[in-house]
Amino acid sequence: VANPPYIAPGEPRDPETRHEPESALLAGADGLAAYRAIAPAAAAVLHPNGLLVLEIGAGQVEALTACLEAVGFSDISCRKDLAGWPRAVVARRTAPS
Repeated sequence: VANPPYIAPGEPRDPETRHEPESALLAGADGLAAYRAIAPAAAAVLHPNGLLVLEIGAGQVEALTACLEAVGFSDISCRKDLAGWPRAVVARRTAPS
């Protein structure tokens, strides 16, 4: 389970994050840099059928799904927060055939 930085520079920020250091929020030009590092690392250490849960930012479900599929995750789904916004992606490490 991880809540990595997922905001792109120039993207609107929630007022609740005003006290957070930028290193805890910003993740490369498109906000996906942390996921690109986490996905292959998690695939390398998770047991088959192990779960990875990642908090996400707005509009990141499709790009993150592609990133996770590329390194061997499946059964990828998105969970919404209490306000109904996509907030977390859950993925299962594919078991070897």
